[in-house]
Amino acid sequence: MGDIRCPDCGTVNNEFVSASRVNGIERKSYTCKPCSKIFKLISDKTPKELEADEKFDEYVSEVNSTNPDLRLFPSGATRSNDAESERYDLCPPLWAKSDATIMAEGAITHGDDNWKKGIPIHVCLNHLERHLNLYKNGDRSEDHLAKVRVNAGFIMYFEELAKIKSNIGTDNQI
Repeated sequence: MGDIRCPDCGTVNNEFVSASRVNGIERKSYTCKPCSKIFKLISDKTPKELEADEKFDEYVSEVNSTNPDLRLFPSGATRSNDAESERYDLCPPLWAKSDATIMAEGAITHGDDNWKKGIPIHVCLNHLERHLNLYKNGDRSEDHLAKVRVNAGFIMYFEELAKIKSNIGTDNQI
């Protein structure tokens, strides 16, 4: 994997905790043995290229040893790690646009937020499966896959709403 210099104590380290590559960007977590700090490297450059880069500090953030839920940046700023499990930056904007187009079409026919009044899950599943089958059979007359996503979103919404209602002791029937 290559060696990298700890931004805190300057020791060269090669023991990494985890590594992944997303859209060509390498994400690694390293632990420094001498100072026991864990830091993250986010870059499309190799560690050796970064070591020579004068902007090295911009790429590195360490996990705060006193509070592992916070990332500590070289600037001194901190940020929570809670967004790592939800990577909205990896969702193509086209998804949101196609979903919004389908929702706009529905609002014209049924009114804004009509679906929030409650649609039985089996009805959403039927519409989802209908659009999936139309797509599988080659029908491209409308955006069937977006309608699959929207119906799946309705089901997810209704299931989450049922969980919330059951947790507060109200009727969870939708």
